[in-house]
Amino acid sequence: MQKRRFHCPAEMTLHLIGGKWKVIVLWLLRRGPQRSGKLKSRLPGITPAAFSRAVRELEVAGLVRRTSNGEFPPAVSYGLTAKGESLSPIVKMLVKWGLARQGDYLQGEFEMAAFYKATAAGRARA
Repeated sequence: MQKRRFHCPAEMTLHLIGGKWKVIVLWLLRRGPQRSGKLKSRLPGITPAAFSRAVRELEVAGLVRRTSNGEFPPAVSYGLTAKGESLSPIVKMLVKWGLARQGDYLQGEFEMAAFYKATAAGRARA
């Protein structure tokens, strides 16, 4: 990753995790590594290019680890590094805030929030 000068720590953090998909990828990986195809399928609306860019940037930032089995075709999985795991409480608070405030916004703007809420409820029962 190219060294860059930031004016404050929040700017650096947003640079590392900002964008439409990165926080969602971090949220989905918080419970453990996932195969690339499964992870991508849990991101409705993401294009292959956007998926590749998001996981690559998270990997370069040292937040996500890419693992390949070295076979053909390769089975690639992604998981959080220790640095990525340290963001889990922050990402959880972002999701929690969004769930609490989704009524403040037009319906449809938080369509993925219901998906993540249902996912979290299903895991809580398991």
